[in-house]
Amino acid sequence: MQDAISVTVVIAGLFFSLTCALLLEEFIFGGLFHLLRPLRRPAPRPQPEDDLFGNSEK
Repeated sequence: MQDAISVTVVIAGLFFSLTCALLLEEFIFGGLFHLLRPLRRPAPRPQPEDDLFGNSEK
């Protein structure tokens, strides 16, 4: 029984360590997952009647 508990604790420790490493990598580089990155909203496209500064000529 002691061996089963020891194996379970070792597996849980490895899982926790891997989880912390992936979370740290995400915060530092932000390239592994897209879960924590804010969603980009597409920029509004200028209409043909807009001038170079985006002002409408209506």
